[in-house]
Amino acid sequence: MKKRNLFICALLALALFGCVSAPEVKEEGQKTSEGSQISSPKEESGEKPQSEKALEPTEKPSTEAVPEPAGQKPPDSVGGPAATETATPAPVSATATPTATQPEAALAPANSTDAAAVAVAPATPIEPPAPPKPAGDPKKLLEEAITIFLDGYPNSALEKVLLAREIDPEVRGGLLLHAKLLYAIGDEKEGVPLLSEAISKGEGGAEALYTYINWMERLGRRQEGADFIEKLAAEFPEPPDDLLGAMGWLAFLSGDYPKAASKWEKIADQTEAGRYSLYLARIHKNTGELQKAENWSKVGMGSGSEGDRRLAALELADIYTARGRVSAAVGVLEDILKQNPEDFEALNAIGLIEMGKENPKKAGDYFRKATEVGEVRPEGWNNLGLVLRASGDHKGAEEKYKKALAADPNFAPALKNLAILYDKYMGRFSEAIALYENYLKIRPTDEEAQKWLKASQRQAGGGQ
Repeated sequence: MKKRNLFICALLALALFGCVSAPEVKEEGQKTSEGSQISSPKEESGEKPQSEKALEPTEKPSTEAVPEPAGQKPPDSVGGPAATETATPAPVSATATPTATQPEAALAPANSTDAAAVAVAPATPIEPPAPPKPAGDPKKLLEEAITIFLDGYPNSALEKVLLAREIDPEVRGGLLLHAKLLYAIGDEKEGVPLLSEAISKGEGGAEALYTYINWMERLGRRQEGADFIEKLAAEFPEPPDDLLGAMGWLAFLSGDYPKAASKWEKIADQTEAGRYSLYLARIHKNTGELQKAENWSKVGMGSGSEGDRRLAALELADIYTARGRVSAAVGVLEDILKQNPEDFEALNAIGLIEMGKENPKKAGDYFRKATEVGEVRPEGWNNLGLVLRASGDHKGAEEKYKKALAADPNFAPALKNLAILYDKYMGRFSEAIALYENYLKIRPTDEEAQKWLKASQRQAGGGQ
């Protein structure tokens, strides 16, 4: 009985051992029951059986068999009781489809079984994000810049313009305003090229041209400015009005008044020509062409700002006086005083007309009013001194001449008139000599003053 029991136990042990052993591995080239061919390690390679390799730790992922996690139930096809921690999983073919646990195998070529031959794709370079573009309405920023500039803050206005041009480099008016602000703060290094660029692009018209000319004048580079303007004008069969105006202004600054007049009188647009009407009136008055001067003064009275119209009216009154039309001159001046009863130039001009008409009392009244509204203006004091001297009030005349010189020590008419008062009326020759000499430093070509100086020197020396 005991022998029989031992024999049965041996049979059971053999059966159990067969259930948990690794499945049969086909030799290379052997067909499965479904007719498919599977790979097998070569015997001469010396590799360990899959059952032993499955228990060894791996240092890196490979295409060889991947062990199941400990405690996982083996496939149902294995059969037998639940697998222990040392249960051997089924082998995985080297050509098996990659899974989530085999990331490197997904990059391997289809015909490769060598893990070392796996090609790693280069990483795509990550470019840094572009800086955010400034936000805002460039036109509105330019409007804000103009307001800030008019309030007296050019640097803050410039910041607004730079932001507007960063948002839209071609925003209308941005280039010119940028250049004008640089002109305001005196940055000619960047400003002059920007202004030249704006003018070349046709931006700004006459205003930009004037800014450029005045800037070059301030820098002592008048000829350079003239060359630039002439080069622009050469691009046109007939220079446009704004260039004619600029060319005339350059000639005026150089003292070539006939050339300036010839350029300005070619301007077709009467509004544009009106900008130069006052200069034209004065040029023609000084050359004796009083009718042309009168015509241009009238043009000036009908164009420009209120201040420009006032200056043109004063010029017209002066031209009427030069032509002997005194009543017409007084009428123009009185119209100015209706607008502003304290207009110094109008009061002084009417006083001079009354002096010419030998009405010293009326003249004195206008001059006194002029000195009240223009205390720092030497002309009113000097003219009031003339009225007092003519009336025999030499002390009063001396006082008024000295007030004129207190307002302006180099006011030539007062120097000469006080010298004449001391020389001709008060016998103070030494003081007269000093005044004549100071006057002749300012007006060296005055032959009459030179003669009187010599006479005073003889009188002071006791000669005849």
